[in-house]
Amino acid sequence: MNRTDDPTQEGSLTWGIKETFRHYVAGLPDGTSEISDGVWLAGAGRYGFPLTAVKGSPVEKLEFGGTLLFSGHGGFLNVLLVDPCLQRSGDEWALSVNAGANLRLEIARGKITALNPGANSLGLEVVLSGHGPTIFGGNYPNGTELDPIVAALPQEFFNDIAAVASRGLPAPFPTSTQERS
Repeated sequence: MNRTDDPTQEGSLTWGIKETFRHYVAGLPDGTSEISDGVWLAGAGRYGFPLTAVKGSPVEKLEFGGTLLFSGHGGFLNVLLVDPCLQRSGDEWALSVNAGANLRLEIARGKITALNPGANSLGLEVVLSGHGPTIFGGNYPNGTELDPIVAALPQEFFNDIAAVASRGLPAPFPTSTQERS
């Protein structure tokens, strides 16, 4: 997929990771968050990762590019998130990151909780899972709530995921403009 001047036009994942973690790192004397390889600051403490590939029919995998590094404590804090990927597993989506050598590590898991057809975006509530506690230095256990993820997609892929996600869910399925109960 080609990138344009508008990072959301081709699709993106925006995620704040975990607000308390971001504040902790920002409060360290040497705490930093560094972005590269196409990641941008998306506002309100969120980071944007460009969509690089969509796989499956119906869509089963959304691949995003870029690197986000949180560091501090003289290098003892080092949380590296590279090329996030959302992969469907039943009615859940697993979030993994590239660990090098063709190895991906699952760090979070969640379900689609909001659809916004006007913006071709979906929202996921996610919790730490898999290797997530290790990536975050053992400071958070599996099941810890993370910031919600928003995936903006080209319309054809959004429609495909929305059709599958809304099956069997109570009506009306919440959109980002509706309150969730």
